[in-house]
Amino acid sequence: MPSTMVVPMKHALHVGALLWSCLAAACSSDTQPGDTSNYAVDGTVVDDRNGHGIAGAKVTFISDALDEASGLSDGSGHYSLVAPVRDGVHFGTLRASAAGYQDSAVQSVYFDGSEHSIELRLRPKGP
Repeated sequence: MPSTMVVPMKHALHVGALLWSCLAAACSSDTQPGDTSNYAVDGTVVDDRNGHGIAGAKVTFISDALDEASGLSDGSGHYSLVAPVRDGVHFGTLRASAAGYQDSAVQSVYFDGSEHSIELRLRPKGP
């Protein structure tokens, strides 16, 4: 005949209280998984040959947690993005593309509290 283990009620209450306190401690942090902070990233997209700004270039930021922001450069090539970054993830990449140009090299971005003004250089397609 199989034996059955009987746990006294006072022990079950202690175990329940212990589990409840562990759960409460784990959830008491101010930062919850998935919380994000917004960081400003701006700069200029320029023609690699002559340094002139490129209007209408698409600039894309992607964080290491795959949060994304994108926008277009203005008439002088200036862009400004608000990059959402999950708390605890302070890295991402930035790149630009425009018609008639090769995509820019990928630029790494680290959010350490300083301002980020990043120039992205595009090379014209063709010979």
